[in-house]
Amino acid sequence: MNLFLIVIIGIILVSFFTSTEIWAQNSVTSQYGGLNTDQDVYSLERNEIVYVKISGIGKDTNIRERVSIIITLPDSTKSTHSIFSTDDGYFELIFPVSYTSLGNYKVFASYAGKILGEIYFPNVKNFFL
Repeated sequence: MNLFLIVIIGIILVSFFTSTEIWAQNSVTSQYGGLNTDQDVYSLERNEIVYVKISGIGKDTNIRERVSIIITLPDSTKSTHSIFSTDDGYFELIFPVSYTSLGNYKVFASYAGKILGEIYFPNVKNFFL
């Protein structure tokens, strides 16, 4: 019985201390292009705001294409954005993230109606300052 409790406590501690890393997948590539953020994890101090660069590239069509980006916030609300790429397929969105919105973010993007993929990043407290 004691060994069982030790194993369960160990699993809980490991999952607690690594939960940030599980969600940090800041890059994806598909047959239609790629999507990424400029960092794996965003660590904020009280009252701080950072600006997350969400960018990518779709297939070069020599014309500007519509990019749809849906960001799911930690409270499960969605922030929807529609932007256009450059002629060579590059796109970029700067998204503000604040200390009051700590948690995991999910970013879904499509390019010219084709799914690029989904990425994740956590917004965590900065424990080192």
